Amino acid sequence: MTGYTLYYDGGCRLCVNSVKWVRRLAWLGSIRYVDVSDRAAFERMVTGLTWGAVTKAMHVRASDGALHTGYYGFRALLRTMPLLWPLRPLLALAVVAAVGERVYAWVAHQRYRWNRCESACAVHQPPA
Repeated sequence: MTGYTLYYDGGCRLCVNSVKWVRRLAWLGSIRYVDVSDRAAFERMVTGLTWGAVTKAMHVRASDGALHTGYYGFRALLRTMPLLWPLRPLLALAVVAAVGERVYAWVAHQRYRWNRCESACAVHQPPA
C-alpha cells in the first residue's frame, strides 16, 4: 500500500479533529502527519510547498511524489480507510468532485471562524 504525508494546520481545531479521524480510520498504508502551524519548522522541513498554500488547504503527498490538495487529498487518503471504500466510486464522479471541491474550499475558508479558540488562532490564520 502506498505511503502518504499529510500536511495539516495544527493551530486549527477542525483540522486537528479531522486528523484524529484519519488516524482512527486509516488502517492500511502509512501516513506521516506533519503539523505546519510552526512556519519556521515547516520552511526547514518541507520542500516543494509554500506555507501559505498548506495553511489554506490540506495537502497530501503520495510516496510517488503526486500532490493532492483539499478534497483530492481526502480522496487520496481514502485508499487507506477500508470502512470508507464504498464511497470511493461516488467521490470519483466528476459532478461529486466539483461539488466536493467547492464545499472543501468553503469549509477551509470558514474554519477559523468556527474554531472558537484563543488569540493564538490569529497567529496561524493566513493572510486573506
